[in-house]
Amino acid sequence: MHLSWAFALQDAPNQTQMMLRSRATISLRDPAISVPRCSLGRRLMLTPTSRFSLPSFAFCTGEASDISKLALYAEKCRPGRLNMASSIPKDAIEFPDSDREFLEPHLPPIDGSNPTPDSPFVTLTFATSLDSSLALSPGAPTAISGPQSKAMTHYLRSRHDGILIGVGTAVADDPSLNCRLVGVGGYGGEGLDGQPRPIVVDPTARWNFTSNSKLFKLCREGKGRPPWVVTAVKEPPAEKVALLKEYGGKYVVMDIATLDVGEHRLNWHGLLVALKANGLNSVMIEGGGQVINSLLEPRYLQEISSIIVTIAPTWLGKGGVVVSPARRHDDTGKAIPAARLSGVKWYPFGEDVVLCAKVKL
Repeated sequence: MHLSWAFALQDAPNQTQMMLRSRATISLRDPAISVPRCSLGRRLMLTPTSRFSLPSFAFCTGEASDISKLALYAEKCRPGRLNMASSIPKDAIEFPDSDREFLEPHLPPIDGSNPTPDSPFVTLTFATSLDSSLALSPGAPTAISGPQSKAMTHYLRSRHDGILIGVGTAVADDPSLNCRLVGVGGYGGEGLDGQPRPIVVDPTARWNFTSNSKLFKLCREGKGRPPWVVTAVKEPPAEKVALLKEYGGKYVVMDIATLDVGEHRLNWHGLLVALKANGLNSVMIEGGGQVINSLLEPRYLQEISSIIVTIAPTWLGKGGVVVSPARRHDDTGKAIPAARLSGVKWYPFGEDVVLCAKVKL
């Protein structure tokens, strides 16, 4: 038995919408649905990365089972859940399901649970060169990883409640700290679903953000959340407090020790407990070098739930920003390795290699 169904199709670069007579919107993030034949004699397959160009109206026929599946699927879709024709920006990124599978064991549980009840799931992730460098020099934006790895980073962001960087990175990069994955909030999804909370560690409140900073522009466009700024300054500048409050962000004030050499020593356990208390069940820590090296100090290794490192096939050379935690010594004063990983998995990813592991305690 064959049935017929009418489809109204809209097509534009990087965006596709399919409307049924019932006016329900088809979500292309869900499993593929096949319609065997349309009037143009072409097979139409809907997948999360569908790319096709058809007239604005086509009349399709297919086996009863296929058409009924499509009709049933349409009924399950909430009206307005995704408006693929109008709400996916051109800079949206796709990351196929086939590339996500290897990451799953190393990511926060979907249900938000964590073995440590008072602390969030913490993923330390960064891209590095063969000589363990993050950048050519302090404050110098440096492209290291390839396009596949960058897309992976946006997927990782979508799987965490918060994304944390240090003030040096914020000052140097004017970062977006959002997720551009197709289907998250601002990129085809509802509200801000899948958008992480930006967290900037700024001990002395020196980050001179303004309403023109990328973070706030994205807030106005509905493509990102307002930041939380962690500082030791008891009374941050009033104008900055007001700007954060206007967008829904805030300062998180806590004690941050200052060493004799002028460096700041962050109490990672205290910070993570505070973030958990503020509703963040998972935090992704991206950098920069000082933040990463401080988290890799022996006293804080137990705070790390997972490590995901992208290694690019390049040497940046001497003078770069290097991931190299402080040296450890045993009871006799003999130098020993600072840290070692366990459960290590290596995954080729384009020209890069992705390492997933846990810290060996």
